[in-house]
Amino acid sequence: MLRSSQPTKGRAWLRLAPPAVWLMRGLLAACWLLTAEALFWTNVSRPLWIWLPLALGYVAAAGLILDAAVRFRVRDLFGGALLGGLFALVSGAVLNPAYGLENLPVTLGTRVMGAHAVAGMLGLWLFLRLLDGLPSGRAWWGGVIVVGVFWGVWAQGIGALSGTDAPLLPLWSVALVGGACGLLVIGLAWGIQRVPLHDEDALRLSPLEYGLCSAVLVAWIAWGLFSGDLPRNGLSALILIASFALVVLWFQERPESVSVLVKRLPAQRINLLVALGALLVMIVLATALYALLPQIPAGERPTYLRGLGVLFGVFGLTWLPSVSLVLGVRAYRQTMRTGKML
Repeated sequence: MLRSSQPTKGRAWLRLAPPAVWLMRGLLAACWLLTAEALFWTNVSRPLWIWLPLALGYVAAAGLILDAAVRFRVRDLFGGALLGGLFALVSGAVLNPAYGLENLPVTLGTRVMGAHAVAGMLGLWLFLRLLDGLPSGRAWWGGVIVVGVFWGVWAQGIGALSGTDAPLLPLWSVALVGGACGLLVIGLAWGIQRVPLHDEDALRLSPLEYGLCSAVLVAWIAWGLFSGDLPRNGLSALILIASFALVVLWFQERPESVSVLVKRLPAQRINLLVALGALLVMIVLATALYALLPQIPAGERPTYLRGLGVLFGVFGLTWLPSVSLVLGVRAYRQTMRTGKML
């Protein structure tokens, strides 16, 4: 028995997950591509070739964050907010540093911890809804309408926010990129039904997968430092905030509890008509508002854009301390009940 177990243990270090696990990671990455790149369009002049390494970055982020969700037994809204915040650091500061860290420390709060955190939490919520089979109702369709309206307004104003001539985003690109990301999400959601995943622990990364995912993000960080888009003080802030969020996740862990993924595996069959209808409604609303809103003169920021910036800034400055306080109080009460205080 001892001889047969040693090779197995050695192979575990080099294990690559089966297709069902990578489909799950790909689905979460696609949800974040839709919310962080299509809805919150951050780079209007991005070349087409960059989308491949960008997608690899999102898959790496999804793998690491799903591992954290399982490892720390994230089970509720507050833990999910921390996962969305970790994604915001990757998306805003690592994959899009020229936009997210353009004007430190202001944009760290408004764009990275604000807008990208909203995109991360929205993408994570969509991922969980898809695992539930995409149940629809008034709340779902109301959310679809709100997102579609926001999408059109944001796409029209992103040129003004970038400080260059507006609008820089062609109307066809809003529909094309958003539609492509949406169809990718729907296709992967359909795929995980054909290759079901039953065990959440399969989402834990092997040492080899840790190395691969980390290498992808380290390469992005190196490129950001080399190109000058990622300032060193921005990298320091990124490491500090990520470390703090991981410590809070560690404190909220309960070994006896289960993560939010347990009751959602295997994934339920999604209603393709609901999914395609929601995507169509969002694209129609976004393109209609984009076409109907007046063009914003270069250098001007309308009141609604300034209002969005204030809202994102307030959210970015308050959500992490609030979540940390709630989880800290909860952990303290749990420690008092179990009598583990010295």
